[in-house]
Amino acid sequence: MAPMTKNRARALIMTLVLAGLLAGCGSLKLNPYSLDSEAVGMPFNIPISYDDFTYDSHLHRVIIPAGESGQVALIDPTNLQMQLISGFSQQVDPADPIIGASAAAVAGGYLYGLDQKTMSIKTIELSTGNPIASTPVQAAPEYIRFISATGELWVTERKSNQIEIFSVSADDPPALQSTRVISIPNGPQALVIDDQRGLAFTNRPNQGLTDVIQVMTHTVIAAWGNGCSSARGMAVDENEGYLIVACEEGKLVVMDINNDGYQVTSQNFGGELDSVAYNPNLHHVYLPSSASGLVAIFQLQTAQGAPEPTNDPEKTPAVSLTIPPGGTEAMESRASLLLLGTADTDVKAKCVTADEYNDIWVCNPNNGQVFFIHDSFPDASVKPQASSR
Repeated sequence: MAPMTKNRARALIMTLVLAGLLAGCGSLKLNPYSLDSEAVGMPFNIPISYDDFTYDSHLHRVIIPAGESGQVALIDPTNLQMQLISGFSQQVDPADPIIGASAAAVAGGYLYGLDQKTMSIKTIELSTGNPIASTPVQAAPEYIRFISATGELWVTERKSNQIEIFSVSADDPPALQSTRVISIPNGPQALVIDDQRGLAFTNRPNQGLTDVIQVMTHTVIAAWGNGCSSARGMAVDENEGYLIVACEEGKLVVMDINNDGYQVTSQNFGGELDSVAYNPNLHHVYLPSSASGLVAIFQLQTAQGAPEPTNDPEKTPAVSLTIPPGGTEAMESRASLLLLGTADTDVKAKCVTADEYNDIWVCNPNNGQVFFIHDSFPDASVKPQASSR
């Protein structure tokens, strides 16, 4: 275990104090509280078009594609040590902006990064940092995700209204081959995977719809209304079965995966929203507003006795269950969002991810830096079940 820093020790004490307050007074209302933001020492001195921040729980690293720098940064949250992966297009002349690394996924000891300039997937060996191969994509790529159930890479190509699928061979080093596309009219925007249910989700932002894709068959099996004027990033609570959608206009929507995407609850916050992250340990949702320069921390509260997700292969991916007794009123009582507090970031800071140590990572494209925020709020996720009387 990594040695505890002064910041982590302080955060742990705050967590214990707040947990004690909650235990001693179940009806205590949490007031908004400002968490400390720290700047991570990134080696970039230029504005960076940050977009897709992710965290890999197997690698235990925050993955930060750094656009114009031509690099991907891998950060260890326990000590903030950084590994820089090169091999992407780099901006040389500020008058001629070039976005290289824009998104990345990790699997089997290799990093697969999108290069916007060359419209390709760069395969790089993690242990050495050596580039292995460059595989062209059909159109301008935006997001890349590794699908563990099929051993594939999925790349969103919004300008062509499709997701391009690449097989990853068992060779060492692996070879990529484009095998098919999934058509997403008026999309796809963002891409999130629910491994438990074998589902992928992507948005049609201008139609207020979220498409549900069965990963094994590559089939769009449903289109759910998401309540957004412009749906952007998503996160998923696989254990409870909730899909969390950020609406650009300033709204956060929670949808029930097990009940046809029923909109369980929503909250308004800020504006110019783009990305959202979720901490399954604390059941906290992180939502940066690039208009206000704040990131909000919400508690996703669930009612006691809510249905548990199924892991039965014969029912996967089951996306439609019977509405519980009481109809929509019963469903509305199952979950809610409570604003715990905020942390300062910066205007234009829109991308976010969360690690397994209860840290929040938010981009600061203005100077190519990154904000690090430790979430010291306790888990208050279970709310009392509504009385039947």
